[in-house]
Amino acid sequence: MDKNLIKAHITSETFKEGVKSFIEFARARSIRGVIACPCLRCCNVKHWDVGTCHGHILRYGFLPGYTNWSVHGETSEPLQPSRPSFVQNTTFGDDEIRSLVHDALGLTDENVGESSPKSHRRG
Repeated sequence: MDKNLIKAHITSETFKEGVKSFIEFARARSIRGVIACPCLRCCNVKHWDVGTCHGHILRYGFLPGYTNWSVHGETSEPLQPSRPSFVQNTTFGDDEIRSLVHDALGLTDENVGESSPKSHRRG
């Protein structure tokens, strides 16, 4: 579906026909005829009946950049193939991993030996 309607002037036939296509798309996926309104004023936050949303879009314009109608049930567009990236393999030794864990938990060498065994003892 051509999403250029978003960039078309609000009074153009391209815009009006595009809005009509969007409304048909959204109506088919609506729950009880209510959808999130993608107009500039509502920004997909407010929910109205399909007719009210149609009027809002014609009056206020379509939310800029809303080309994947995911809020209205459109599945994600297929991903474009990306250029291969090169990842450098890094290995850590036990001491390095232990040091990272201690840093993350805020542990020092003094309190590591004290707290670990006590937490696992049964009393």
